[in-house]
Amino acid sequence: MEKVNYIILQVVAIVMLLQNCSQLASAAQVPAMWVFGDSIVDDGNNNYLSSLAKANYRPYGVDFFQGPTGRFTNGKTVADFLGQLLGLPYIPAFSDPGSRGQGILRGVNYASAAAGILEETGRNYVSAPLIEDVAGSEWTQGR
Repeated sequence: MEKVNYIILQVVAIVMLLQNCSQLASAAQVPAMWVFGDSIVDDGNNNYLSSLAKANYRPYGVDFFQGPTGRFTNGKTVADFLGQLLGLPYIPAFSDPGSRGQGILRGVNYASAAAGILEETGRNYVSAPLIEDVAGSEWTQGR
């Protein structure tokens, strides 16, 4: 019974936090957001990479308003929720050919499914290691 009360308390706290954050999100809280990581926050970079790790088909994206976009979820990623709470638009994928010029001023998502800190991570999927995400961010800064 004590465990159930604790879970209920957690749910209530999360709902209250989200309500407060949604009120703050009416105006952008930060100028931009850059996302690094793996499939947890990948918003479609692998669609444009030579990779076996792809999520641009159903059932991925069934609850996302744009349908399957390459997100490894049925809806939004953690980065999408965070950006929404901060008042930012959806952050574009770095490897998307349309992510250039004015489109990257609010941030860029460098995450790639199967990416890891070590270059060996994800090698079977021909995915980009995290070091390539960082190299991509250096390229963006030069623009």
